[in-house]
Amino acid sequence: MARIVRKSMLMLAGFREEEIGIMDLDSMTDEEIAQKIKERMLVWVREALTRNAMGQMVIYISKFEDFIERGYEFVAALHNGKLVMKIP
Repeated sequence: MARIVRKSMLMLAGFREEEIGIMDLDSMTDEEIAQKIKERMLVWVREALTRNAMGQMVIYISKFEDFIERGYEFVAALHNGKLVMKIP
């Protein structure tokens, strides 16, 4: 039962099945689950803060695949290793 609740909480926080699948939910403490959820929510806050008025945002190249999967469109690569993405 605890596993189902933990998985549901992670999914509500935006984790994908693949991400949850590599976690050992049975051995993780409630504090570890809460920390993962907080970290994900901080990503959302950072995304919201980096959006500009033109409907674009700058992301790290390592996050490219995640953003493409969520419907963002690639706009340009910057010289500092970051990418400009169009918000869906």
